[in-house]
Amino acid sequence: LNGGESQTVMLSAANRDVVQQVRFETPLAGLNGLDITVDGERSVRYQVITEYYEPWSLVADEEPADTGMRVDVAYDRTELQVNDLVDVTAEVELFQEGVAGTILVDLGIPPGFTPVRGDLDMLVQNHQIDRYELTGSQIVLYMTNV
Repeated sequence: LNGGESQTVMLSAANRDVVQQVRFETPLAGLNGLDITVDGERSVRYQVITEYYEPWSLVADEEPADTGMRVDVAYDRTELQVNDLVDVTAEVELFQEGVAGTILVDLGIPPGFTPVRGDLDMLVQNHQIDRYELTGSQIVLYMTNV
């Protein structure tokens, strides 16, 4: 990584079809370069995944494009202690006339946070959403006839 930190994965007949995961834990600011080299005649398939977070204070205030729908997410506080709960409100606004058949709303889950399933189950019981799915990094809300 950036000509410095490196990790080696040894592939053999015994593990060639097993996913090998390499993770660089050191957060680096700015642009980063990753070199992948293979010793030998074997072809290797690989996937590189990266992510970054940018403070809202650095994001330019721009008017959102008219996409027909807007999703606003608000948190009840900006500073937390370990194990604190934070209330999150997501407001979905449609800009089109009539009824939308089915809407999927993808809400990101900040790193280190865990959704409270009871609150989401209550939204289903109150018919505010049809159902939801949780992944490691998002909540997908399903709504019909909005």
